[in-house]
Amino acid sequence: MVFESLARLRPRRMSIPRPSKIFTRKLMLPFAIVSVLSAKLLHIYAHRQALSTEDLMRWGASFFFQDVAFILFVRMLLESRMPILSVLGSAITVTVMVLSCGTLACYMTIYTEPDWNNAGIVLDPAWWAVLPTGLASLAFVSAAMTIIAAATQQFWIVIADMTSDVLLWPFRRCLGMNKYERLNQAPPTKYEDDTLNPSNDPGLLGYRDDDAAEQGLHFETQLPAPSKSAIGGYIVCGSLVLATIITTILRPHDSAYTLMSWTLPLQPIIDVSGDGSPAVITSHKSGPNSITDVLHDKTALSTPIPLLWLPEGEPLKGFEDWYHDGADHYSAEADPLKIFNMQDGLIPDLRGRLADVDIRHVIVVKMESIRKDVFPVKQGGKIWRKLADAASNKTLSNEVRERLATLTPLANSLTCDYDDGFDHHNRTCRGGISANNAFTTSTYTLKSVIATLCGIGPVAADFNVEAKSHFYQPCLTHVLHALNKINQTETSRGGKEFRPFPWKSYYFQAATDSFDNQGALFPILGYQSENVITKEYLQSESARFGKSTLSDVNYFSIPEVALEDYIKDAFQVAKENNERVFLTHLTSTTHHAFGIPAEEHYVHMSENKDLDDLSNYINAVGYSDRWLTKLLGILEEQGVANETLVVFSGDHGMPVAEDGVATYHNDETASFHVPIVLSHPSLPNVAIGDVVSTMQILPTVLDLLIESDSLSAESKRAASDLVKNYEGQSLLRPLHPAGQNGHGDWQFSVTNPGGATLAARDGRNPNWRLTFPITPGQDWHFVDASSNSSGIFSLSFDTLRSRAESQLGTEVADWLEEAAIVSRWWLDENQKRWRYGKYAPSEEKKND
Repeated sequence: MVFESLARLRPRRMSIPRPSKIFTRKLMLPFAIVSVLSAKLLHIYAHRQALSTEDLMRWGASFFFQDVAFILFVRMLLESRMPILSVLGSAITVTVMVLSCGTLACYMTIYTEPDWNNAGIVLDPAWWAVLPTGLASLAFVSAAMTIIAAATQQFWIVIADMTSDVLLWPFRRCLGMNKYERLNQAPPTKYEDDTLNPSNDPGLLGYRDDDAAEQGLHFETQLPAPSKSAIGGYIVCGSLVLATIITTILRPHDSAYTLMSWTLPLQPIIDVSGDGSPAVITSHKSGPNSITDVLHDKTALSTPIPLLWLPEGEPLKGFEDWYHDGADHYSAEADPLKIFNMQDGLIPDLRGRLADVDIRHVIVVKMESIRKDVFPVKQGGKIWRKLADAASNKTLSNEVRERLATLTPLANSLTCDYDDGFDHHNRTCRGGISANNAFTTSTYTLKSVIATLCGIGPVAADFNVEAKSHFYQPCLTHVLHALNKINQTETSRGGKEFRPFPWKSYYFQAATDSFDNQGALFPILGYQSENVITKEYLQSESARFGKSTLSDVNYFSIPEVALEDYIKDAFQVAKENNERVFLTHLTSTTHHAFGIPAEEHYVHMSENKDLDDLSNYINAVGYSDRWLTKLLGILEEQGVANETLVVFSGDHGMPVAEDGVATYHNDETASFHVPIVLSHPSLPNVAIGDVVSTMQILPTVLDLLIESDSLSAESKRAASDLVKNYEGQSLLRPLHPAGQNGHGDWQFSVTNPGGATLAARDGRNPNWRLTFPITPGQDWHFVDASSNSSGIFSLSFDTLRSRAESQLGTEVADWLEEAAIVSRWWLDENQKRWRYGKYAPSEEKKND
């Protein structure tokens, strides 16, 4: 029989490693096998929702072809008599162990596999404060992998030997057994090779270690009659090898299967060397007014719109394109996706209500990691249910109920939303416009801040590449600075006295500005260095109000109360100098690990240790609400509350109730859904239920300044020119879910850190969302937020569309196709606008 003959094969000279030998086959090969196979099993698990049972049953074996080949390659190196090859095999094994441990630890920490394009962050000191978050997981994985590999080393060595024998058997038969054996027999030269010795005492598969071998002795002996277990082992190995080879040969040429097949050692190379080009979508519909026709060869870049009021001479920051002949700039008229609403009147709730709204100052507050369902928190919401399900009696304790009931009183007041299931003795509504279905433009903080302040979509690439790219629209700071440059001929008579006052822009945060080169953004965004306050300045000896001694609450930040004196000072200076304040404030206490100052009262929300992150997050949200209450109190103290527009917006959500602690590669709805409130005591309370993007904040602020008559005549004309040229619709006017051509009001969100996936939705179907993979390795995902389903996942668009059509109908399938085509166009257009990637100017052009 074939397998009996295989079982009789004479083994090579073998020995057990001496204790002094570290890099030996007996030790290293099991580590290589366990590392590679555990990473592949995790890879399959991570994409389990995208792989159908049929896919796994039919082609699953082929996913391991490269892993088997790699293992046998390492085995060959470790067995080599050439020391350099043996050392190479050991080095490769150690490398794979590190990659595998890192992969598993990453998944345990943030529930996603690492993107090896981002591996360089470990060399950046600014990121070192983040890395300890995963150290516990890394230590656990490393220990577990070591124990498993050590405990099963004999098993894996025998399996590797049998697999090798099975693959070599055809060659032995072709060459002739006797001839092959003669070629394969080694001279009686001693060498350190650490395979297992045969023995008359059958072990796992008829083999066991020999005492003589432990002493470094080398000998040959004839194998006994093959045991049934040995024959059975060859049968199993042979069957698996055959299945792996056959399924690999017969498997369809599909990029999804290729993605699942890469072995761990090749994965970093594939990630780094990939071109990163998004998938090409084939449309099933064409012809006039189809989405393909609407977008074909279209771009929003055109000749800059006329701005006759721009001063001559040195170019104003943010407006450089107007000063350079031949420069292209974003044009709303040329944008095939732009939907206009500035031509419409105000929504009914605002008609005749804005003339008495005084807006001398504007504050934009970006709230770190604040998801919509904690602004305000509600009884029966996802967080409430998560805590209740973890309780022993499925009921929250009185202390926890009280903490939730009193967690976000300011959020209740700002949104005028008291329909939260709690008793409220004071139902004060501050006044303002609240968007209930708002998504962030990016789940990466810096990109989200840029999009809000500049009314643009961030670069769909990892991390803060915006700092080195071309901003394709002037930011709000640039606009206000430009208004300062306009000749103000108006006096204070007959109007609001502050209208001709100049604007002064500030940026305050209690967090570090060294993370991801954030400090380089401030001058680009239009903030002067003396008006920027960050953690570094607060803790310096030169701090204007004394060096802060507050302790860190997370790995980025000290408590925001350190900024209190600086906020007061900004408004005091404005009062003395007849200025107008534009203040941007990024909160940070609600960043992971969600720490709060030691003197604050902490409530344990659950006895379940698995919910510690959720408990910490809830307490941090409460602290943030109290800090923002203090911020509004400062405005009252300074006498400017009734003339200050305060914009509150989450930079992104946080999937902490969904068992996540980061938005990295996370496309949970909770990561995107954020609050937006434009608050002013004189504004009526307006709730907007349409789909909204944080990109719409800038045009809405300009629209409010215009409609409230808070700008001089010259500034109003300039602002009116600009507001129509931004991508987002103003929230003061009816929001159109679709354009005149019937195509939707498409809104895009770049997922943290920017270059992995893009989320797309539109106003016609507010609950539908497509996750579009920007780079290989990410799943396609369709979700309907109105259902309890996790949605449909796939590794290819064609499969996603097919599944959606069979499960949900043609309407959803057609929408998915349109969403994919629009997303693909937007990604290319995004690089054009930012002059990034393949559209980046050459060095010669940069120097012109």
